[in-house]
Amino acid sequence: MEGGGTSINNFIQEKQQLCACNRGLKIRYYCDQVNCEQHRNSLFLCDDCYDDITGGIHKTPPQITKLIKEIQSKWHELIEKEGSLHQIVSTKFNPLKKVYEHLENQSLRQNGISGRPVFKDVARFERFHQEFRQEISRYEEYSQKQDVAKLVSLQLKYKALNDAIDSEFSYLTEICKPDFIFENYQSCIQNCPTPKESENALVIEQILALKVRLGEQNMSSLSTQKDPPANPQELEDVVNHLREVVNLQGAKINAFYSIFGGLQDAATLVSRSFISQGDQVQVKAEDFKEFREEYDQRLQILESKAIASNTDFQLKIAEQQKLIQESMQKNNDLSLKLEVEIQKLHQRDNNENILKERQVQENLKNIETQIRSLEVKMIQEIQTSKEKKSPPAEAKLEETKFDPRLYSIEQMERRMTQRIESRSSLIEQANQINQILASKAQQIIQQPVLELPKTEAVSSDQQPAKVHELSSFQLPLQMAVLAPPLFKSEMLGKLIQAFNSQLNGYQPKLNDQGQSKLTQYILDKGWNWSLQQLNKIALNIPRQAEWTAFEGAKRENGWSELKAGIYYGQLNLQGKREGYGIVYCTSSNDQPWLYECQWKQGCPINDGRYIQILDNKFKIFKGTLDESYGLTGKGIMIKEDGEIFEGDWQKGKQHGQGKITEQNGSYREGKWSNGKKQEGTFKNYNKDGIRKDRAQAVQFSNFKSTWNSDFC
Repeated sequence: MEGGGTSINNFIQEKQQLCACNRGLKIRYYCDQVNCEQHRNSLFLCDDCYDDITGGIHKTPPQITKLIKEIQSKWHELIEKEGSLHQIVSTKFNPLKKVYEHLENQSLRQNGISGRPVFKDVARFERFHQEFRQEISRYEEYSQKQDVAKLVSLQLKYKALNDAIDSEFSYLTEICKPDFIFENYQSCIQNCPTPKESENALVIEQILALKVRLGEQNMSSLSTQKDPPANPQELEDVVNHLREVVNLQGAKINAFYSIFGGLQDAATLVSRSFISQGDQVQVKAEDFKEFREEYDQRLQILESKAIASNTDFQLKIAEQQKLIQESMQKNNDLSLKLEVEIQKLHQRDNNENILKERQVQENLKNIETQIRSLEVKMIQEIQTSKEKKSPPAEAKLEETKFDPRLYSIEQMERRMTQRIESRSSLIEQANQINQILASKAQQIIQQPVLELPKTEAVSSDQQPAKVHELSSFQLPLQMAVLAPPLFKSEMLGKLIQAFNSQLNGYQPKLNDQGQSKLTQYILDKGWNWSLQQLNKIALNIPRQAEWTAFEGAKRENGWSELKAGIYYGQLNLQGKREGYGIVYCTSSNDQPWLYECQWKQGCPINDGRYIQILDNKFKIFKGTLDESYGLTGKGIMIKEDGEIFEGDWQKGKQHGQGKITEQNGSYREGKWSNGKKQEGTFKNYNKDGIRKDRAQAVQFSNFKSTWNSDFC
């Protein structure tokens, strides 16, 4: 086998099945050795299988592109052969189908067919043609998908179809010859009766023509037959001449007898021809007369009905037009009234909106005034405290260049602003009408403001606590009430319980405490975000988290398909995943997957984390996710045995610069391409960051790292 690849083969490879080695790679090459025992069950190879066979010595292997072209070429020849044969049968046999049937039936009644049973074979060929079209449809489907494995599976069927055409039906191409019928059925033409039914006119014509030709051939053969050696005697000459005449006449008589039968048959045929012609003329004349009378009657009835219907139709049209005009007039009147009412409503709404906007602006100014006064009051109180007792030198604000009082004030302003924005966002989502929004905003602003508690001078060591107390003051009472948590701990607990249960045929392996590997990891390491963090970041999209089904997804770049599972998180108005949420599901090869990330239109986006459980061991992926359900950009992968990969990713696979760190601290740096190491780019370092001697470096050409495997 020889090695190498082209862009065409890489394109076709993306459409192939996964290799039988279960390493997650698609087939790329095939074994072209005849009767190869090693590849008797599967002749296809992926890159890793090819490396195993060649031992790293690269040759040029037969690529799938070559095999596909060979298979397509064979099938195209077969399709052309069968199509040409079917065209001949359709154009040459079908018009004379009844002639073949009549001759073949008469041959079977006599001594059998000396030639080919064409009528019977064509019937079998039609059944074969239907089966052939089904196989062609299957071939075209596999060929369009470039599925080489399924194309190879059709090779046995190809051989059977090709052998059937060559051995059973190839002679049918001869039926287009002018003399085929005469030569194939010559032995039965002499005694074949001529049909007497008028509907078999074509059969009668062809049978008579065959009989005439057979008679002429017999007479011609007798006329050209040489006389026996002449006898000197005159009597013998006469006898020979008479014998020739008798034979010639006998041939003619046999020919006429073959066409007309006996004398009685000939007479009956002639009589029937004349009588039937006369009777037919008389019957046709009588039938025509009756038909003409009936036609005239029906025509008169139809004309009268048409006149009456036309009159009624015109009256109905006039009535409908009148009704339409009345309806249009009513609609115009209603439209005018509606326009007047709409203008009044718009005017009233504009006046109300202007008034409410002014009220809102005044209330906001009042709030700003209160905030400023509170700031001044707080600064005065803190300054008073400071004058009584100065803080230690190591805690001086001048040295740290950081004023916690100003920080508390800024924090207080941000907190108030966030609460106002959160409240407004919730009102806007629940009520989409501007009037209700303005009314709600006015209600919030007009709530009584809570007074700050009176504070006394405190010592410097009590200042941080006092500042925190002052910074936690609340404005309006309704603003002090925080929105209910979007994510709930009991639902996260329910999700952990699902990790220990069967899903889509996958049964997790449980420890002595009845916990799966995924449950152990979450209970030990925690979620990607704590419940408090999750509820905080989810406020950017203030929608309550919901428990719903995950419909599954097709992943790219060779990863197996995700099957249905569970989703707990935020949804948009259309019911799609939108916001923050968690997906738990299994893949098509029964591996559990957990996704914790942000979602948009049902797909993962931005920074997040997903966990894969393989052979009851976890692998953690953290970084930027995209619609491929994998990392794209910078990311990190952590294995349970302590190995860590940090670097560039593309659609869930290492792609670009990367670094592998072992559990003992040593590491390797190099480049990856679509999950595969680029040989010659790696450098080894010990845990102190010192590069190892090349003589002691690991031979990466023999390094079978599981990083190349997608486990998908």
